[in-house]
Amino acid sequence: MLDPLPERQARALGTYGELAAALASLNELLENQLRGLELTTGQFQVLEMLVRHGPMNQAELGAHTQRTDGDVHQVLRRLARRGLVARRTHDTDGRKRNVHLTPEGRRLITRVLPLREGVIRARMSALTKREQMHLARLCRKLAEGDAVKFVLQLAREDVGEEKE
Repeated sequence: MLDPLPERQARALGTYGELAAALASLNELLENQLRGLELTTGQFQVLEMLVRHGPMNQAELGAHTQRTDGDVHQVLRRLARRGLVARRTHDTDGRKRNVHLTPEGRRLITRVLPLREGVIRARMSALTKREQMHLARLCRKLAEGDAVKFVLQLAREDVGEEKE
């Protein structure tokens, strides 16, 4: 059996667990919605990027969706097979190929986006406007955390535990 955690560590782990559970619950709703449309999360992300930002190459799609080149390649292959995207030679650089939405892909994503946004709005309505703004600030703070500070904090905690 493990020794009980110090209060600060227990609080941090508990908070992370609550955050992960909330995100998992919302993601489950969103994934079920996509499953009904025979789309994966990766496919939806690519279609969303294309409808919001226009044609782009595979590397740009990977950067926008935070997916590997291999993942994006597989997603694009499946979307192309369904007739939702097409690769075309770049307008000014014949060596490059951009991914475009087909008319069918545009119809699908413009139908899906409002449904998805509705699910998110409905779930977030459990929070007041002020709570939503506060949560957004906290999430940005967590996401933008300084990696060096993080490592130094871990080292300080390790040294503190050795002294006890």
